[in-house]
Amino acid sequence: MATERENIDLHGGQAERFREIRDRLENKLGYRPTKPRVVGHLLEHYDGPLD
Repeated sequence: MATERENIDLHGGQAERFREIRDRLENKLGYRPTKPRVVGHLLEHYDGPLD
């Protein structure tokens, strides 16, 4: 069974923050993670409000 796919475009400060997090993960992992891997990390570690 196929799963749904979500395309996300980030601009400005959000794109910059994404790159910062991706770069931190790259330093930790020793290789540049894929965009889905970065998003997965963000989803796993997000504990804030959704409003």
